[in-house]
Amino acid sequence: MKVAAIFGLIMAGLAVAACQATMSEAAQVILAGTTNIDVATNPMREYRRPDGSECQVYRYYRIGVGVARQGQATVCRYRGQKWILISRVLDPLPATPGSGDGGVIGAPGQMQPITQ
Repeated sequence: MKVAAIFGLIMAGLAVAACQATMSEAAQVILAGTTNIDVATNPMREYRRPDGSECQVYRYYRIGVGVARQGQATVCRYRGQKWILISRVLDPLPATPGSGDGGVIGAPGQMQPITQ
């Protein structure tokens, strides 16, 4: 009876391990040398450039001072070669109140005095 229970636990553990996503070699290149970012395990997009190299685009999340930021990173390689980081670009920050973007009530130039 105990052997069957232990065998069941081992099989359940193997099933969970098989379902977990592993970090691809391409995603590891994006992380190389950087300790404050996380990379999605699956690419958002894959494409082939005119020079024959294959490329993958990943979402990544950068944890820094203040707010965490998101971005996209592109890695490319020629068949049989190692992945190379081509670009890593953060998404633009959203407009904030008072930033002078003109569309926010209370931005500089839109305030009216309440006394005469």
